[in-house]
Amino acid sequence: MTNTGLLILGIGSPYGEDTLGWQIIDTLSKSSTIANNPEITLLKADRPGAVLLDLIKDHERVILIDALKSGATPGRVNILTFDDLAKFENAFSSHGFGVSEALALGQAIGHLPEQLIIVGVEVVNELTPQLTDQVDEVIRTMM
Repeated sequence: MTNTGLLILGIGSPYGEDTLGWQIIDTLSKSSTIANNPEITLLKADRPGAVLLDLIKDHERVILIDALKSGATPGRVNILTFDDLAKFENAFSSHGFGVSEALALGQAIGHLPEQLIIVGVEVVNELTPQLTDQVDEVIRTMM
């Protein structure tokens, strides 16, 4: 059964700036407008790899939020479509089989949602022990 609501999925890990996707989900969950909306599902995933496809498969609309390390200014928010991912090859994962690879597999087997938006927030190094001020500011502005 396909869910016509919106899935907002924060991708990350428990380490440094890679917690960014999770922290944004935590921030969004504090918004009564979002948290009390039955059409919006908030979810966090720990380096999902190919499991990402299982998490998004029943949703028509998905927003993925993840740390991005492409060398741009830390804190920069990049709003991307699936087609934009090729420009950011290897920038979304230090986990081996990452977001880009999982979504490419999903496209190949016809399992991508109708609407897919990827939000990549530029970080200095996803494995730094704490958030940089620029990245922390992105999270604070969502409150």
